[in-house]
Amino acid sequence: MKNKLLTSLFALAFAFTVNAADKDKHDHEEHAGKAGPTGGKLITEVEPHVEFFVNKDKKVEIRFIDDDMIVVAPGEQVISVTLGDRSAPTKLSFTKEGNMLKNKNFCDPHESSMKHRFFELMTPD
Repeated sequence: MKNKLLTSLFALAFAFTVNAADKDKHDHEEHAGKAGPTGGKLITEVEPHVEFFVNKDKKVEIRFIDDDMIVVAPGEQVISVTLGDRSAPTKLSFTKEGNMLKNKNFCDPHESSMKHRFFELMTPD
């Protein structure tokens, strides 16, 4: 009985070791976030898709992207982006500029507040 138990435990431990080693061998491309047409973060959970991009002037640009990765004009969507610590959040406000929405206030992507951002997209009913 003790032999069967030890053999079973050894087989189980070996199976987990082999399984853990196999996990490192797979390609991680499917985990990488897709980039939008201008190189920004592509958010595909909404339709149309949304590209979140911080330009060289440190302004956030929001573009709406169709399934063919073509930029479409913003409609009646409402964008809400909140940055920073929960105790002192910073809200960005946007204006429509051509085929994108651009924030009015300064945004430093290297600042710690950019590491904690909340993005919300609302569409009219």
